[in-house]
Amino acid sequence: MAALHLIRGIALQLFLIVFSMVLVKFVLQIGLFSGEAVFFYRGLKVILVTISAISLLLLAVPFNWIDRKDVLVSFSMMLCVNTLFFTHLPVTADRSVTVFLLGYMSDAKKSAYSKDELESALIEKYIREFKAVDRRMDEQIRTGTVSATNGEYSLTPQGKSLTNLYSKIVEWYEIPDDYVHPLHKKMPRSGEPSSSK
Repeated sequence: MAALHLIRGIALQLFLIVFSMVLVKFVLQIGLFSGEAVFFYRGLKVILVTISAISLLLLAVPFNWIDRKDVLVSFSMMLCVNTLFFTHLPVTADRSVTVFLLGYMSDAKKSAYSKDELESALIEKYIREFKAVDRRMDEQIRTGTVSATNGEYSLTPQGKSLTNLYSKIVEWYEIPDDYVHPLHKKMPRSGEPSSSK
């Protein structure tokens, strides 16, 4: 009996995870929270609303083999899996420099590319044609980390707090701080020779 209950529970969790992922994709497609310009935040809102609705529906279903503990576990599992999937694949495809470079190499259909060619593609297309800086600054203005006045951008106190947080993160995990402090003297990354003059 205990084994049957365990199998039933695992099957329920797997079904709900797959069902919630399909439903999240559908809800995104119909345009819920379409007013949210930042894809990352729009997706998180859709995930939270969709999974909350599924969980409330489960609480209303009169099945005696679903109790509140099962619903809480289901909510946590759906939230974790959907967030992990969304942030690692759709969000990465939406903004990643690496994805852009791989896509450029795939579309151009050449057998080999020089570093100069890839750098030129990154600057001319990703940054200039696709307006990467405009897009990032617009997103940061919406999230409150940057303000804009007369065409100039300024870091807000919230933005300063965020950069301080990232400073602590790179220090804690002992990773290069190139992106957090791009104007500081660079330390060589792992495997790179140090440049001495």
